[in-house]
Amino acid sequence: MSELLTRFTSCGRCSLFLAAYRLSHDDDVLDTASREIDKGWLALPWDQSVRKLINKSYGCRIDVESYHFESCCPECLGQFRYTKPEPDQPAYLLVKV
Repeated sequence: MSELLTRFTSCGRCSLFLAAYRLSHDDDVLDTASREIDKGWLALPWDQSVRKLINKSYGCRIDVESYHFESCCPECLGQFRYTKPEPDQPAYLLVKV
């Protein structure tokens, strides 16, 4: 987990994103996601607060009805993406680590 925190804290925008994400979600969510990193992608559970947080942290507007969104941090170029899942499937924001 400390390696993951270091990756985010090296960038002002990414550290803002992670701090706000941690405040709005249980610690268990981030702990679980950090243990289950798949091929360098951190899967954070998606909800409308995450959409707003991306807008505030990175200046990216994601429409509520977006099917796919892919961008990067303007400071460190860290990549992130969201793809609307199939019905009855959980949604995730994928963050490259």
